Amino acid sequence: MKSAKDEVLSLLEILPDDMSMEELIERIAFKARILRSIEQAERRELTPNEQVMEERDGPPSAIPPLRPEAARSVRQRQKTSSQTEIPRSARREAKAASSSTCVPSDSALASLEPGSAPATR
Repeated sequence: MKSAKDEVLSLLEILPDDMSMEELIERIAFKARILRSIEQAERRELTPNEQVMEERDGPPSAIPPLRPEAARSVRQRQKTSSQTEIPRSARREAKAASSSTCVPSDSALASLEPGSAPATR
């Protein structure tokens, strides 16, 4: 197995000459992480996939699942809030207002021209 110095030197030989110092450091750190992972795998120090995913993304759900009765209660509240009842009197008033809407006829509009008196029925 190569020493750490030999690994860095072999890496520097294959990298382009115009890389910045920061890029070189990042590449060396990346190579070190890969070598460490290979060594751990050879020693059978493996981490279960589920643990890796949890460490990367956090716990599967930060919010615990609702109990069935609580879930039903939430669904019921959502259902009733989206289906708010309008009182019958308000519905009747709205219907009456919409049916009594008038559109003036052409003769009524003509009578509204400047200098003319409004038409009477």
